[in-house]
Amino acid sequence: MKTFVALLLVAHCASAKIWEGSCGQLGSKRIVGGNDATAHSWPWQASLQQSTWWSSGHICGATLVHPQWAITAAHCVEGSSRNDLQVVFGEHDRTTATGREVTSQIQAIIQHENYDQNGDGFPYDIALLKLSEPVPLGRYIQPACMPKSSNQVFLNEECWISGWGSTQGGNDNSVLQELQIPVRTNSECANSWGANYIDDFHICIGNGDIGACNGDSGGPLQCNINGEWVLAGATSWGYSGCTTRGYPNVYARISFFLDWIENKVANN
Repeated sequence: MKTFVALLLVAHCASAKIWEGSCGQLGSKRIVGGNDATAHSWPWQASLQQSTWWSSGHICGATLVHPQWAITAAHCVEGSSRNDLQVVFGEHDRTTATGREVTSQIQAIIQHENYDQNGDGFPYDIALLKLSEPVPLGRYIQPACMPKSSNQVFLNEECWISGWGSTQGGNDNSVLQELQIPVRTNSECANSWGANYIDDFHICIGNGDIGACNGDSGGPLQCNINGEWVLAGATSWGYSGCTTRGYPNVYARISFFLDWIENKVANN
């Protein structure tokens, strides 16, 4: 029996209805092939943190797509109110403050209406976070670009994942991690997981031997499209234990949700 785990672990932006400013430009040059990301090289990467009197700290990733909007996974905010959470931008090493971090409060949490935490394949696992105020943009904080269209698939493109999740199923990392990884077709993914678990709102990566893990959920799959980094996916789920060869990691496919995202941003 398969055991699943939700992984509680980017010119001008193409989707002008979301954000018409600059997007998808790397903050620093990356060291290709490493595990630790170069500081501030993914300037849209955010840490979604619990902030209550009884508990605090990183729980999920998120991605800035507009000065006042971020995207994460629906399961990351399930059961939480906006007052329970905060979003930290400009973060690299979570144990060391540099003065570049910006902590944002949340005005509204918008889970997808069709999200089902008990459904096969965690359907519609996406949520929007409206920040209380626009975050100041600069070298260390800027939005990822949105996909150009709902049928953008990102096959055979340079794609990376990033997050503070655990690397070997242990504790979360304090330093942001990165990994280059290929996008798989949904048919390949369904061959591994079963057709009932993979749908058009999913995008799959890797082959299960490396990938996202606990603490990475909600964080970005970002792909280089003609020099602009486009948000292709938000980390959703994978095999219990994080890596099992033959079973790709599964993300929410951002291009599938373009209309939903644009509608929510326009009306909130």
